[in-house]
Amino acid sequence: MSELSFFQGKQCNEYTLHLDEKESTLPGGGIAFTLCLQDSRGNLSGAPVIDGVYAPGGEEAENPSLEIQYLDELQFGGKKNSKRISLCNNNTDQKLFRLMNSFVPAGGWIMVSCEGKGRMHRETLNSLKIGIPPVATPIGFLVFSGGFQLIKNCPPSRKAEGGTRKLKGEKALDQDAERNCYDQMFQQIIDYLKQNFRGDSRELEMVSRTRAKSALEIIRKYYQGAGNVA
Repeated sequence: MSELSFFQGKQCNEYTLHLDEKESTLPGGGIAFTLCLQDSRGNLSGAPVIDGVYAPGGEEAENPSLEIQYLDELQFGGKKNSKRISLCNNNTDQKLFRLMNSFVPAGGWIMVSCEGKGRMHRETLNSLKIGIPPVATPIGFLVFSGGFQLIKNCPPSRKAEGGTRKLKGEKALDQDAERNCYDQMFQQIIDYLKQNFRGDSRELEMVSRTRAKSALEIIRKYYQGAGNVA
């Protein structure tokens, strides 16, 4: 087991994380892994909540990172006794991403795919297409509220070769970097909230602006710096 054993048995409300780490490492030292949820009866979710790759980094490599596909809705049991859950209930999703933030060291980052079958994936992509800041999208806000201080949009550079759109959450290396991250987030959010609603996307923008205001509250709560954010 690698450092990923950190996740094995961790609690997310009434669920326990179950780690499946692949034996062989990927090029560059990356390790493929999945995380499933296990309920109180010992049943595993039918699909992983996280399917990803961990890159440990090193002296000559990039900082440690996670690159993941996230599912916000999961099913337990077979067809006759199936139960579907949404991780946004009881903030189970935020607890999961706080665990991932605890795992990634300072200076590291997480990359989350925006492309998938879930509602939050569709809403995230639609939000990005009309210029809503990454932090105000469903996936971006989830990463930010999990403790990553800078959220970036990472469009695919080679879509024809299988690239997907992702959002990147960076974890500040030190207090100066943290201040810079929060200053950037603050300015993005303020600039967005000053804009007028787009007539054909009012419903989408209303929920996005609510997330943007919640992100401002997170900045004011955790960042005690000076300047615009104070």
